[in-house]
Amino acid sequence: MGLGWTRHALAPIGLTHDNDPDMRGLDELDAGEWVLGISSWVISDGNYADFAVGEQRRFALEYFEKDLHDSTPGTRSARSVGEGLYEITAEVAYAAHDLVLLDFGLLAYSDTRTPAATSGTWRSGIVLLEVDHFAYFETHAQREGIPPAIYAWTITGIWRQTAPYILDPDPNRPQYIRDPARLGYASVDRTGALHGDDGSNDYLLRCRLEQDPPTHRL
Repeated sequence: MGLGWTRHALAPIGLTHDNDPDMRGLDELDAGEWVLGISSWVISDGNYADFAVGEQRRFALEYFEKDLHDSTPGTRSARSVGEGLYEITAEVAYAAHDLVLLDFGLLAYSDTRTPAATSGTWRSGIVLLEVDHFAYFETHAQREGIPPAIYAWTITGIWRQTAPYILDPDPNRPQYIRDPARLGYASVDRTGALHGDDGSNDYLLRCRLEQDPPTHRL
């Protein structure tokens, strides 16, 4: 069996960075700001240009379940709990056998091992939010009845994960993971996927949501 790579390196939920001035901007979010993940390969595959602080960009949101469960109807909400993780209460806005869109005030989709869901039901728990890798704008947006979910953003900060990759110590998981003892981020002015990194970097983008209505196209 060949070696693989884990896609995400997450810090503990609720982590703050009071002792790390280079990272405090991840915790000090203004109203309308979100922290979203993106990996170098998403950019280097040609889906986006590199991101730079101060730019206005358009993209949809993709979510990855961390601890999500069915719930009773409530108020749509999302609360940042650190480094792209959010505690959400959301209504299922669109559901198919291979795709779910959740509405927690913004729309985000999942097409990775998506569990069965029914439009109009509710879910709550913890999700990781990332920039759409390409599936929404390239294919899902063409589906009949799917709501528009591409938003306008201004990039207000960028951080690059600095922990090196190590071989997973679990012999049953032949993959490389970020060294959990060395997780951390360095503030940068732009991503480097098209300008010199090796394609394995992970970034966090601090983004301000603009008032433009969501669309189906970039």
